[in-house]
Amino acid sequence: MSRLSVLPTLDLAALPIPYDTPQEAVQDHRNRLIGRDEDTADLLRALRDPAVRLLTVTGPAGVGKSALVRRALAACPAPLGEELTVTVELASSSRRADTWERVVTALGRQPGNGAPGDGAPPARRLAEVRAAIAGRRVLVVLDNADLAVHHLATDLTALLHGSPELRVVLSSRTALDVTAELLFPVTPLTTATGRDAGCGTDSARLFLERVRAHYRRSVLADADERTIDEICALLDGVPLAIEVTAGAVGALSPRALLERLRRGEQPLGRRPLDVAARHRSLDACLSWAEPALAPPERTLLRRLSVCEMPVDVHTAERLGGIGAAQAANRLDTLVHRSLLLSVRRPADAEPGFRMLRATRAHYRARLAEDPAEERATRALHARHIGERAEALGSALCEPGLSRADWRRRLAEFRELLADIRAALEWLRLTDRPAEAARLLLALAPAWSAEGLTAEAGRLLGRAADALETEEAEAADAALRGRALDTAARWAAMAGAVEEAQALLLRAEAHHRAHGDRAGLARVALLRGEVFHRTGAGASAERQVGSAISELEVLGCAADALAARVLLARLRAERGDGEAEEVVRRSLPHADPALRARALTAQAQVRLALGRPAEAHLAVREALRLLTAYGSAPECAVAALETAAAVCGRHPDTESAREGVLGAARALRAAYGLGTAAEPDRGAEPGEDAHEPGRARDEGGAEAPALAGDAECRERALLDALTAAAALPAPEPAAPEAPVARLKGLTPRQQQIADLVAEGMTNRQMARELGLSEWTVVNHLRQVMSKLNCPSRVHVARLVQQRDIG
Repeated sequence: MSRLSVLPTLDLAALPIPYDTPQEAVQDHRNRLIGRDEDTADLLRALRDPAVRLLTVTGPAGVGKSALVRRALAACPAPLGEELTVTVELASSSRRADTWERVVTALGRQPGNGAPGDGAPPARRLAEVRAAIAGRRVLVVLDNADLAVHHLATDLTALLHGSPELRVVLSSRTALDVTAELLFPVTPLTTATGRDAGCGTDSARLFLERVRAHYRRSVLADADERTIDEICALLDGVPLAIEVTAGAVGALSPRALLERLRRGEQPLGRRPLDVAARHRSLDACLSWAEPALAPPERTLLRRLSVCEMPVDVHTAERLGGIGAAQAANRLDTLVHRSLLLSVRRPADAEPGFRMLRATRAHYRARLAEDPAEERATRALHARHIGERAEALGSALCEPGLSRADWRRRLAEFRELLADIRAALEWLRLTDRPAEAARLLLALAPAWSAEGLTAEAGRLLGRAADALETEEAEAADAALRGRALDTAARWAAMAGAVEEAQALLLRAEAHHRAHGDRAGLARVALLRGEVFHRTGAGASAERQVGSAISELEVLGCAADALAARVLLARLRAERGDGEAEEVVRRSLPHADPALRARALTAQAQVRLALGRPAEAHLAVREALRLLTAYGSAPECAVAALETAAAVCGRHPDTESAREGVLGAARALRAAYGLGTAAEPDRGAEPGEDAHEPGRARDEGGAEAPALAGDAECRERALLDALTAAAALPAPEPAAPEAPVARLKGLTPRQQQIADLVAEGMTNRQMARELGLSEWTVVNHLRQVMSKLNCPSRVHVARLVQQRDIG
């Protein structure tokens, strides 16, 4: 892990800006380190533009608007040669008369009609301002004007119209919305996470600069950049939040701070004694400006705070209990008040708006003050997310979905994922297992495609347990059956055999009690998959054979195809020449994804029957379909492994073949599909089984990891499909002298037996034959069963006796 570099020391002589006092130099140095040089230059260009007479520097709470204005004016106190530049602090000013009284005082004139605050009419104070600036070029900076914008808009318009030499700079989270105004938005500092972390961002530099001097040296020595970057990302790069959190370093380490932030806590650090109360935390900053919000706006903010990810008009409409027009208007108002930020979305998507984490935490706390409103809002949120999940799940199941549409819908799922998890947790806490199960099942394709079936399976099993009551309605009973089936399938897919078997026992009892024929057929199919995984081929064949006809009669097309695919593989492994006919009936399927699955199975069967050239043709077509259309990742990984197994073996192409196999192993791990050597390894004493969920290369080294980066996984998958399609076809086999086969063995099984006699391990045989270890294990078990051999040693002896004879 890389270490943080030492921050540069302050060199007053090197700073390009003149300062009146050392304190100003120190303050500017602090600002300069947070990456505002480009913003400062842009702001100076705006100030030097004669056409700009009213400039509003706006942005979210704590983003550094005032500091940026001060820095720009320090660099150029009179951008257009003004005779006078004054700054007026309006943080505590919400009354119109008080605002203009402060301006008059700042301009060097004593307010008329007695002492300040004497209750003079605002119009009189405004007239005094006009008199104070008459005939002079003046720049007035109205700082922290959030509470005064409601009356400043009209007054400033009139003042600018009657005073042509006047220019005004305003810092406020809310725009004035007048014609003369030019907005200068200030955004949070850059942050980095994931693959981009550890790059020394502006926010990380600010964090280190604000760590108290007593602890800074130890942080520089011990903290890694990724921890600091993740802290700053969780704080959205907002300078005030970063400064407050950095002040907590001391008794708390950066790692401890990170854990607290992940739990939703907001650690409070020490602040300088001369810092205004409203700048001691973002919570205080937001509370200070709340009086400027109308009650309906506060209500909508409280309700939108339950959302973890960006919201749109429809979400505001549902959670706010308002019409679409009202929702759009209020969202627009909140964006103008810098309480929501617009986010980039695809061109065909509705505009989205995000709430900074600190803002969300503030209004979520306000929502919790009214338990009844919180319960109602959470319930609305869960219902809204459930409806979106159902629509998204249906879209992912559309036949012939192009890969571009598939990726776009998965991106929508990822954007929604945090809200899905929040809704599921709320449904658990309020004891609503049926709604939780429906939400999980609706998104079954997405959980699989994102490698999240382990998480979803645990939640689904918990919901199924909660649905197991004597008073359950028929609909809930059917739902529980589907939940158990799906959880068992996900467990089997991940190689968790014992968990899958336990779930199948429960599912079978449930379906039998409710007379669910389709459910019992699905259990038989899944049990066949588990038996196949554990090497019990005969038992697997019996289970799958009993399921096929029932699934076809009941119209369960996808399950029937899965059963035919598995039955064909089982028969091919025992040398049945008619195995291909079982899967051929499924090839005309209209859904490209299901057709690709059938073609991959056909290629596997042809390879097992000793016809690699024909297998190559089938898997090439499967790869083409998988590249063009969206599909479950297990289908793509199976096609990659099959393509590597059937390609021609030549020194010039061996590295490409190994690359495809390595990508397949890495993708298995990334998508939670287990490894290709999941079955019990008892038939091969002395070899270590792979750790579940970890991909390893043939020599035992760990395969390249694909971290939880969805785009990285998708890119790796497409690259692997392209590379697999480019693998060469197998060369026609040269005529060989006939080899005597041991009784009952297929050509492939005889190959396995011969390699066992040579002393090869399963891993070495897989490498030699271009097969997965799982396939080798299954072939070896068939060999041992047919030859009635209790161990590999006995197989080797029979081969040696044949050769001697």
